[in-house]
Amino acid sequence: MARILIVDNAANLRLLYRLELEAEGYEIIDVESGTKALEVLAREKIDAVVLDLLLPDCFGLELLGKILAWQRHLPLVINTAYEQFRDNFQTWGPRLLSSSLPIYPN
Repeated sequence: MARILIVDNAANLRLLYRLELEAEGYEIIDVESGTKALEVLAREKIDAVVLDLLLPDCFGLELLGKILAWQRHLPLVINTAYEQFRDNFQTWGPRLLSSSLPIYPN
């Protein structure tokens, strides 16, 4: 079963992701901070990450850079409510990379 890490400080969004993705057969681990995300990535095998960009302890693009430097081929989905990030070229690469790497449950 594919395991997805959800990184978002909003508990209601983490719950929504969990319910929707578990219903599709994915195993979900969710955390509310960048620090906890890095701890999970250090000890668990993760198949994909859904990442918010505004986190309480770090800026999501910094976390994105750390994740990609460590696990370059890990698919990442950036999900944020802040439209200004659409024009930030740093967010384009992971989106394009992850769109070519489908993750299937089981």
